[in-house]
Amino acid sequence: LKQELAEALKVGRFTPPDMAELTAKAGQRAAVVPDLLAILVAEEKAVEVGPGLFLDFDVEADLRSLVRERLANGATMTMADLRDLLKTTRKYAVPVGEYLDRVGLTTREGDTRRLAPSGAAE
Repeated sequence: LKQELAEALKVGRFTPPDMAELTAKAGQRAAVVPDLLAILVAEEKAVEVGPGLFLDFDVEADLRSLVRERLANGATMTMADLRDLLKTTRKYAVPVGEYLDRVGLTTREGDTRRLAPSGAAE
């Protein structure tokens, strides 16, 4: 089941299954899904970007790279720009944007985000 969850996150890219979808996928084994996700995080195979929302570890690295590239040279982006960049929906873009702020890659200024000084150096 752990491998199935990891694969679902990888395939989902920037639109991964949420906790409800992952537990539904697990069927009778649903109770162990949170523990298995915690193990995937500990093994650096997944990253929790928001409550119950996980990205594959390599997809999260791609996310950082895409955002750094998009925000190079002092550019800014809105939540809609992030949604379009990731080819996802607002349901996913909002927690991802908040995650990027939380980890210090971006900084929010009103309705826009720019690369945080610490984020440019990574």
